[in-house]
Amino acid sequence: MSRLNTPLVRIAVRYGAIAGILALAFVIAAYYAGTSPFFIPPYLDLRVLLIALLGFMTLKEVRDYHYNGILYFWQGLIACFILVTTLAVVSGCGIQLFGRWEEQFIPQYVQQATERINGLPPEAVQELGQTAIDEARRSLASLTVDRMAFKYASQTYILGLFISIIISVILRKQPNPS
Repeated sequence: MSRLNTPLVRIAVRYGAIAGILALAFVIAAYYAGTSPFFIPPYLDLRVLLIALLGFMTLKEVRDYHYNGILYFWQGLIACFILVTTLAVVSGCGIQLFGRWEEQFIPQYVQQATERINGLPPEAVQELGQTAIDEARRSLASLTVDRMAFKYASQTYILGLFISIIISVILRKQPNPS
């Protein structure tokens, strides 16, 4: 139990919860703005900024205020993994709750996705293949809020992996061998 109460874990969970709430607020705001937040390419998603900024703040706070200016690469990765996990859980659960509360959340996404598929130019249909287009339409028919929340959480992990490695390398600081 004492290992779960370390500054590394506490701070990463705190910033991860903040990031999860902000990400969920962005999803809800985008929905009410009339466009589904799931059409935003993941590399342009707010989560990239949240993971980078709050991950940086987490590692800097842990390193400077709790570990005497020393942060190993593995500690940075663990803290970032905890932050990303908290972000994914908070936002994923929030999306599930919001999707159950707001009945048009999934139908609006399905409608917008269907319009996008139907609006594809013939060259794109030929390039992708008609079977892929038909499969996309079939998968939309069986879409659930649980699958959307899982997709959002899994994308969060993919984004978080690369960003975590980068900021862990940047903020690592090992003791001088003397």
